[in-house]
Amino acid sequence: MDRTTAQQIWGLMAAFATAVFQRHMLPVMRPSHVAAGEGVIDVLAIVKTGEGHTEWLIVELDQCGTDMLTAIAKRCKYLVGGGLARGKS
Repeated sequence: MDRTTAQQIWGLMAAFATAVFQRHMLPVMRPSHVAAGEGVIDVLAIVKTGEGHTEWLIVELDQCGTDMLTAIAKRCKYLVGGGLARGKS
């Protein structure tokens, strides 16, 4: 096998490995976001840590594994209903 053929084979193998990683591993490594209070992050502990010197509590939701409006409603209910924020629950 000449050098050019070997380089082409390695290039194809690298492209295949990248495609397999992106298709099958990234979704596992980056799980979907969920509504506050439903995931593994202890939101209550984070909020309590800032008590007394926190003026704003901002909850970001860039993407979600469920319906976005449902997730926003759940977050609002969790944060306001649990006394972590003010607003309409």
